Amino acid sequence: ASEVSETEIIATTQFEAPDARRAFPCFDDPAKKATFAISLEVDNALLALSNMPVTSEKPSDAEGKRIVEFAETPLMSTYLVAFIVGKLEYIGARAPSGVDVRVYTTPGRSEQGRFALDVAVRALEFYAEYFGIEYKLPKMDLVAIPDFATGAMENYGLITFRESALLVDDANSGAATRQWVSMVVTHEIAHQWFGNLVTMQSWKHLWLNEGFAVWMECHCTANLFPEFEMWTQFVNDNVSPALALDSLETTHPIEVDVTHPKDVDEIFDDISYCKGASIVRMVVNMLGDTAFRDGMREYLQRHAFGNAATEDLWSALASVSGVDVGSTMRSWTALPGYPLVTISTQRESDSQTLTIKQERFFADGRTPDTSSLWHIPLRIVAIGDGGVETVFDGIVSDACTTVTAPLDRVILANPNCASLVRVAYAEDLRNQIQSALARGALVNALDRSGVVSDVFATAQAGRGGVSLRDVLQTVDSLRDHERSRVVWRDAADQIGDLDAVFAGHDVYPLFERWVRHLLVPVRDAVGWEPEPDESHETKLLRGTVLSLLGVYGDETTVAEATRRFESGKIDPNLRSAVYRTVAAHGGRSAYKKLQELHEKATLNEEKVRCLRVLGVSGDPALMREALQYAVSPKVRRQDSDYVIQGVASCPHAGGHVLAWEFLRDNFDDLAKKYQSGFLLGRLIRVTLASFASEAAADEFAAFFATKRTEGAKQTIKQVVEDVRTRGRWAQRDLEAGAAWLRE
Repeated sequence: ASEVSETEIIATTQFEAPDARRAFPCFDDPAKKATFAISLEVDNALLALSNMPVTSEKPSDAEGKRIVEFAETPLMSTYLVAFIVGKLEYIGARAPSGVDVRVYTTPGRSEQGRFALDVAVRALEFYAEYFGIEYKLPKMDLVAIPDFATGAMENYGLITFRESALLVDDANSGAATRQWVSMVVTHEIAHQWFGNLVTMQSWKHLWLNEGFAVWMECHCTANLFPEFEMWTQFVNDNVSPALALDSLETTHPIEVDVTHPKDVDEIFDDISYCKGASIVRMVVNMLGDTAFRDGMREYLQRHAFGNAATEDLWSALASVSGVDVGSTMRSWTALPGYPLVTISTQRESDSQTLTIKQERFFADGRTPDTSSLWHIPLRIVAIGDGGVETVFDGIVSDACTTVTAPLDRVILANPNCASLVRVAYAEDLRNQIQSALARGALVNALDRSGVVSDVFATAQAGRGGVSLRDVLQTVDSLRDHERSRVVWRDAADQIGDLDAVFAGHDVYPLFERWVRHLLVPVRDAVGWEPEPDESHETKLLRGTVLSLLGVYGDETTVAEATRRFESGKIDPNLRSAVYRTVAAHGGRSAYKKLQELHEKATLNEEKVRCLRVLGVSGDPALMREALQYAVSPKVRRQDSDYVIQGVASCPHAGGHVLAWEFLRDNFDDLAKKYQSGFLLGRLIRVTLASFASEAAADEFAAFFATKRTEGAKQTIKQVVEDVRTRGRWAQRDLEAGAAWLRE
């Protein structure tokens, strides 16, 4: 739809996973590849696009229409077929390889595609060199679709995107948007090799598409934009989400059999994407960059225009590297979950013996009922005044292993969060790490992030003698020294979970005060105004910290955010923080102004900024209005969940209950509106994310048992388990945490 009074319609396809059969008769399975000769009858005033270039256009027998014929495609799977019809304009460039690259938008917005066009041209050349195989089609189109369910779709030669994942406005887009667009564009272009040229044998092997595309997006973006420090952010973006979802009993293995087409949506999740990418990172660490790249080239050359399974990948990597990758990695793709590595010590006169044990980790702390063992690539270091010494670097495959280490050093396992594990230490080892963290002696930000994250997870699970009190103390120790965004982003996620635990308790005001006390030194260090040569990370950190301080009511932050909001002159990197702060504290006038900004904005990125914060006022009347607005014609269907998530993120004001009641009372209409199991599952997840009680988990389970939720059933089980786990943690540990806050 245009931003004026008239409405324009764009017809666009989205066939992944099992929907090509709804458009034309076909064997709609990834392994049933074919070539496709496509022709479309369209209005003369409309543009038509498909996977291949146009070969001819001729008048149709129907008045005012024409027949557009496209070149025959190479061998490809049905889910990658695409066509689009509408009023679109474009900008373009020719890559050095001769490929014509274009970015299509609705009229008047094509210049906002300039950044993505540059990324696409550079990414095409990067991948062709990295894989040793040229891109196989004569053109590549990237199309911004105003209403689009997912972030993007890698249709061969005709990639579709949400506008917010493709368009950048120089005056109104921040550093985070440029990074996001770079990541999505490089992800989808990676699929032109991993997924399109070589396709998974069946949906069981989806991770071969998505896990590798996530890893490649990071690798490519890190090369195109070194200042983004992508490999540092990889832990936040991929390792942390994988560890969270895969710690549930209701997770699934990376390789999972899919028995019904509607169930395919369920595996487009953090297991296929984030765990898959984290495992690829483990393989790269094990083989080295060059051997891994050469193995990828061998894999793509063996299976070009065909299909492959996980074992084919292991075979190609082994043939090039001489390493039996499959024997190590098979457990990571075949088993659900991941290991908890526990480390204890026996000190002797001149050394200490470390005992390393592994078992499956569960977020709720349950004891595993099976003896699953992983082949864990694990490194352990001893940190002292003389530097860092590696005391173990190998594969842990037994339930129990011992290692000798020097005395009087800080023992740290899994530096750089290199393997997909949780680590729990015996109390004496844990105290040494906590001391090092508090005095700033852990110099690697990923190590500090890993320590904070592992303390939180093991405390929630009630493992290793770690409690909620330890979580608060660990995060509190970051106050004076920590200035890394990767650490504070992990801490911010934990603060959100703690908010759900403390909401409704009489110490909640003390919790708010603690958050303010924690973050003021960081705000004072980064300030409001950017320095001329400051890093990309500092820009992102400033937004993270100011947003939290604003929401939790720091008076100085609220006053400055309000001043900037009223002036109307806000740095794009600060808009999300400013909008969230004034939405939380500005009452109805701020709510109305943000609503107006949303409706006037022509940039989808700005619309989403407004919608994300519209529901965070904490005022029950305004939150109810926001929920109704979310499903009004003013808000695109793809964006409704942003508003609902905002309301649900205010458990201290009962917002989570209002959001749940809204979902419950309107569920049949919402399910019909969303149709896609993917969208419905996401809506359910964000709505219920701030509950922390077993009673709520029981209520949700009983409600959804009476509803049709195809494509979201597994998500619902996971959400219910998550709520139950937080509820048990609160019941077990809340008073200890409350006592610490009172102190």
